[in-house]
Amino acid sequence: MPTVLCVDDDRTTLDLLFHLLKSQGFHAETAASVEEAVALAETITPDALLLDLLLPGHAEDIWWGVRHIAEQPSCAGKPVIIMSAVPNCFWGKVAQEQGFSAFLEKPFRPRQLFDLLHQVLHSASPAD
Repeated sequence: MPTVLCVDDDRTTLDLLFHLLKSQGFHAETAASVEEAVALAETITPDALLLDLLLPGHAEDIWWGVRHIAEQPSCAGKPVIIMSAVPNCFWGKVAQEQGFSAFLEKPFRPRQLFDLLHQVLHSASPAD
């Protein structure tokens, strides 16, 4: 059962992600801040990361928070899906240019989330 580290400053979104992922056989770990995610990353080894782009702090560099989480030793090299409610396809292109696996625009349909997770997990598997 793949473990997904979900980070979003909106608790409602975290609860929704937790229950959606659990319903599909994933193990979800949630954090509401960069600091919480870093602390959690010291205790788990996620198979994939689902990170909100606009996490509080470091407003001068919106990518700092997601990069900081993704660079933790237990997260390094794992597929990262960036989420954002900012309705702009520009961010998806920038996310990939920044080295992240995929971009998911909020709100999203559960099937979009599951398909994207399966895609990034499959492409990250050693069998490929």
